[in-house]
Amino acid sequence: MKLGKWYEIKFLNRAAAVHAITREESTEFKKYGIKSDIFVIPNSIEDNSCHIRRKKQDNGRMNFLFMGELREQKNLPALIQAVASLEEDYKNQIKMYIVGPDSRGNMKKLKDLVKALHLENIFEFTGGVFGKEREHYFETADIYITPSLSEVISLSAIEAMSYGIPQIFTRQSDVSYFYNENFFVMCENYAQDIARAIREMIQKKDELEVMSQNARKAYEKYFQWESNILRFREEYQKIIDRAKEK
Repeated sequence: MKLGKWYEIKFLNRAAAVHAITREESTEFKKYGIKSDIFVIPNSIEDNSCHIRRKKQDNGRMNFLFMGELREQKNLPALIQAVASLEEDYKNQIKMYIVGPDSRGNMKKLKDLVKALHLENIFEFTGGVFGKEREHYFETADIYITPSLSEVISLSAIEAMSYGIPQIFTRQSDVSYFYNENFFVMCENYAQDIARAIREMIQKKDELEVMSQNARKAYEKYFQWESNILRFREEYQKIIDRAKEK
């Protein structure tokens, strides 16, 4: 979250408490002068994965999935450039599904970049998808990738966790506190390091089943709405109790 306008800070400093989505975001609040108490509860979703079993696509490749609006913040040109820099052996092992609606004409720019770099056989742009078609992409993905310039763990990434999909995150996606859960590879948000993470994930083929199980466990532990609603109730009760003591 980007703060800085005086009226935002003044408003938040009058709050009994402020909710941050990640620990990194709570630091941003303090950086901008928020003095109110802060509690951290991450983004959460209901468990709609039907306790899973993902389906392997019969294309002989490792299927990477990105899902989201094609905004500049998502840093998809860097992902395309990262794939372009891979050795041919790695390129031949992957398929990249870019699933999501256009934003400000970015889809054409991304497709033009893919064509210029001769990656048409690797990248597939689907546009926005819904319902069963959307479920299909989660069910058939081997890896979910978040190449964002900045993020607070997107709802699509959390949904991928619920399906037990191992992931690649940029460090700027605010995932550092979950690193020990061992379901993702972390990288910086520039092409060279994104490429390094893709190589590393391909090399971890034999570990993907364990990483898949860990992704599901991380979802249940941190990101499941049914659990986090109880944490919200606890935090709100603390606020009420403090108010009663005054």
